[in-house]
Amino acid sequence: MDSTPYISISVDASNHQSTKLLPIMIQYFVPLKDIKVKLLEVHELPGETADIVTSAITDTLGNFNVSRKVVAFSADNTNANFGSTEQKMYPVYAKLKTCLGSNELLAFRRL
Repeated sequence: MDSTPYISISVDASNHQSTKLLPIMIQYFVPLKDIKVKLLEVHELPGETADIVTSAITDTLGNFNVSRKVVAFSADNTNANFGSTEQKMYPVYAKLKTCLGSNELLAFRRL
């Protein structure tokens, strides 16, 4: 992970009874080897708002010192992650772009 200049992050919150879990995974390419996928951390969250999810993601990226390497964000297509055309939301994707200082952050919506 240290030798690669770019990573993508992927999240997908899930509920287990009253517990909300957010696994944060990264994917990256190691030349002459393979594509690597690693689970960085699983957060137990008090809710699933864009602020809470963004904070968990940025905290994890900071803990692993990879914030500057992020080039893509992948998540399911909920309004909190990417917003909706009907609502004027400030979703996780937009907040991550601001927190990471990246206007070029790619988004991949899983259906």
